[in-house]
Amino acid sequence: MAKRQPTVLRVPENGAGDPFFGRQGNWFEVIFESSYDGFYITDGNAITLTLNKSYETISGLRKEEMVGRSMAELVASRVISASGTLLALERREPVTMEQQFKTGKRAIITSTPVFDSESNIVMVVTNVRDVTELYSLKEQLEQSEERNRLYSAELEAARSRQGCQNACQRKFSRCSLLCHSHT
Repeated sequence: MAKRQPTVLRVPENGAGDPFFGRQGNWFEVIFESSYDGFYITDGNAITLTLNKSYETISGLRKEEMVGRSMAELVASRVISASGTLLALERREPVTMEQQFKTGKRAIITSTPVFDSESNIVMVVTNVRDVTELYSLKEQLEQSEERNRLYSAELEAARSRQGCQNACQRKFSRCSLLCHSHT
């Protein structure tokens, strides 16, 4: 698998002439807040810049409580279990890992460093995908498969007992003791 090229930040100064960042409409905020996935964004020093409503729902953490806080502090104080942001800063490449939140939700996160034209990391964008329901479905499937194995074993035992009884009835006139010894 080819290594993904780093994202280079190219934002027009003050958003001039760019409808994505400029005053013609804040499309970025609409996209950011309407995403089902959570987004968590830090600067190049792992200081929280912003996060979206989906991240709040998944993590149980409020934007007002997180903005301005260091990821290192959040990990040390166990507000979050682990930081993809810190690993992405250390490795200077995207990092994907599993994270569990105090809400009981589980997520797959991908933290991607964003570089400026001089190869400095200026921010880390973390995408947070809630996979709680997938794990729940997996557990239900495993339980169902186990029940099927038990039913199959019971069915096979019943068939074996029935086969023994049929054989006994054909070959022996008094075989009930023999057949009961197989059950």
